[in-house]
Amino acid sequence: MPGFSTRSRRLILLVSTAGLCVGGVALADEVSGGVPSNAELHRMILELQGRQKRLEQEAEAARSEAAAAKAELARAQQRLQDVSDATPDVSAGPAADTGFIVSAEALYWDVSRSGLDYVMTDANGGSDPLLGDIKRLNPDWNAGFRGDVGYRAGNGLDVLVRGMFFGTEAGDSETDLGDYLSPTRFYIPEAEAEMRNAEFATSEYDLDLWMIDLESGYWFQTLANLRLRPFAAFRYASIEQDISSMYCEDPACELGNVEVDIVDQGVDWWGAGLMLGVDGDWNFWRGFSLFGRGAVGVLGGRYESSFSYYDGYEEEQMIDADDDDTLFTPVVEAKLGVGYKIVDAERFELDFQTGYEFMGFLNSPDFLAFDGSDEFVGVESGDVNLMFHGAFFRLSGRF
Repeated sequence: MPGFSTRSRRLILLVSTAGLCVGGVALADEVSGGVPSNAELHRMILELQGRQKRLEQEAEAARSEAAAAKAELARAQQRLQDVSDATPDVSAGPAADTGFIVSAEALYWDVSRSGLDYVMTDANGGSDPLLGDIKRLNPDWNAGFRGDVGYRAGNGLDVLVRGMFFGTEAGDSETDLGDYLSPTRFYIPEAEAEMRNAEFATSEYDLDLWMIDLESGYWFQTLANLRLRPFAAFRYASIEQDISSMYCEDPACELGNVEVDIVDQGVDWWGAGLMLGVDGDWNFWRGFSLFGRGAVGVLGGRYESSFSYYDGYEEEQMIDADDDDTLFTPVVEAKLGVGYKIVDAERFELDFQTGYEFMGFLNSPDFLAFDGSDEFVGVESGDVNLMFHGAFFRLSGRF
């Protein structure tokens, strides 16, 4: 160092070194105060190891839950597939029902109508036959059949032809040895009582209904499991009715050895026209469904009615007359039932249905009637309503 002696320079160096040593010690003490101790480091390591163990346990539990959820999902998918194999795909819409349609139905019906009286029993000993009880024929429940064949396109439109037949009959007889039976199929007010009264009366009624429909409809999806089918049909229907009644003054008249009065009446009607309606099908559980149908229409056509009276006492045909005319007949029908549908892997479909239905021909032609004055009461619209009702059992297939 210039300007300082050797001794002075040594003293300055010694002082500087001592200062540096003191500052270094202080700095070391300050630095050593921010470093964790061994105990603290050991505690931190234990906490981290515990946290890691808990995370590993939670991860293992999550993996177990994920595996269980995966297994449950697989079981649910398998159950869904099993149900789908046994359940028709109603949500797929009408395209799933494409193919030819064939069905056959068994009917068990009854018919209700007025005007089937045949005799009046006199409870007053012949004093006034008009005060007696009227006996009527009650048609039997009987079997019929119905079937159709058609085709359903992928867009939901279908066309089919349906045929139907139903027939029924009724019979009854009445005996009164007091000669107090009064015929109701004809009445002659000016005749003497012994000419209009009888001891034995019997009557038989027969009805045949034939029907053919050419029908087209369109299925469309409304809700998840509900489908509707508006339709229109051209219908031809024919109804044939006959009633034959026999009256005599002796129950032995059935053997043919006494005088017999015979009244034969018939009325044949046919009509054709347009029917409009809607079908509905609700699949409420697997292959089971609730279905309904309703339709209305008017059929225009003609009728032919005949009346003949054979007088057994005179042994001659006293009356033989007929009548015919045009007639428009309203028709209403409704049905309700349940069904079960089976679909196999090849999409062949079987459908079983059963239920109850009603069909009414309103203002149908009635029988001609003799009023006792050589005049006939003609057939008029509204004379009688024919009401058919009963059960049906239907099996249909689509392929």
